[in-house]
Amino acid sequence: MKAVLLNHKQLYTTPNLHMTYVPLGCVAFINKALIFMIMKKEIHIWDLSVEKIYIQLRAGFREEFFDIGYSKFNGWRKFGEFFGIKRADTLMAINWRSGTNCYPLKVILKIGDLIDISREEIEKNIIQVKYKTKINKRGGSSGKPINDPRLPIKIDAEFIEMLGHICGDGTIGITRSKGIKISYINSEKYLIDYFNLLVKRVFGDIKPYVEMRNNPNQYRRPNYVISYPSIVSHFILSVYNYKTGERLEFPQFVYDLDKNMKYVFLRALFDDEGSVNVKNKHIKIGLKPLGFVQGIKNLLEDVGIRSSDVKNETRENGHMHYLWIMGKENLTFFYDRINFNHPGKRLKLKTIIETGWSFERFSNGLAKKRILEILNDRKNITADKIARILERSPRVIRYHLKNMGVGMVEQN
Repeated sequence: MKAVLLNHKQLYTTPNLHMTYVPLGCVAFINKALIFMIMKKEIHIWDLSVEKIYIQLRAGFREEFFDIGYSKFNGWRKFGEFFGIKRADTLMAINWRSGTNCYPLKVILKIGDLIDISREEIEKNIIQVKYKTKINKRGGSSGKPINDPRLPIKIDAEFIEMLGHICGDGTIGITRSKGIKISYINSEKYLIDYFNLLVKRVFGDIKPYVEMRNNPNQYRRPNYVISYPSIVSHFILSVYNYKTGERLEFPQFVYDLDKNMKYVFLRALFDDEGSVNVKNKHIKIGLKPLGFVQGIKNLLEDVGIRSSDVKNETRENGHMHYLWIMGKENLTFFYDRINFNHPGKRLKLKTIIETGWSFERFSNGLAKKRILEILNDRKNITADKIARILERSPRVIRYHLKNMGVGMVEQN
């Protein structure tokens, strides 16, 4: 099957999207993921692969919903048989109607279609949603639910910032017992708490699993790991084709978001993968996937920040790709509009800005622009005088003049 991908400059098509750590039942809705955000700004419950999604409906609406079905079929047995439900007089009439058990979303949507209750009305009355990792005759097993889910899930700035952290120090992976688990790991407790806040604001009331890893052979500092059940992963995978390791791909749809969403996505990435060097006055970010780092560079340029070319460094654990942000103009822009949530990095960047520069560093193209402005204003000015105005050495000015193709300017 073909899926339409959105590049920040053009539309193109690609065959055969490859999955990573995703079971077969998820392939269909992930293939739609890359066109989803072009058209929508929210995720509805029916946008998920509904086979293993189970829900609980609000009291009052729940009883009325099943009673309408009961009346339509004139009995629980026929009602259940129509949808392949055995022992409907117990399962549907008591367990489902009373709210004792959750029920499969797939069946509820089919019932809604039959009794003329819209999907939107059903979604509005969902008070719990979960994903079952195993289904058997006795019901199976499921992960923790989202209570009072914020349906439909909004693709807003908080969702995008959360996604940035998943691309940074987060991961989505499959386990036999837990299904598709999403985890976020960081040594900065503030970022762990902030990520948890984002998840709750996006999805609703959900209890994560938190652990601390402090093996000195693995970690220089204790690391915190916060994990969420499969239902959260399914919402995210419905809009982003997450891949692990060096196959991680930059989410192209970010280029088409508003500037504030671009800022928070970048902030999350730099919070996790960036560093600040006060002495050399630069911000550095590095990840293994070359394409992803190039995507960061493109997004920085898109919002108005110039960065270095992407450089490759070989380490014990493989190749890393880096870029740097330097210069007063670029760092001030980053400080004012993006900044860090990471307390230590935020303080370091503030120190750079407040310390200032002994002289203004020219970003790419700025030197040429300043020199041309001076030449247009004062035709017979010398290289030495231009150097004094711009607080540069005459040698540097002559270098720029030569590259610009400007004729000889007298030194004196």
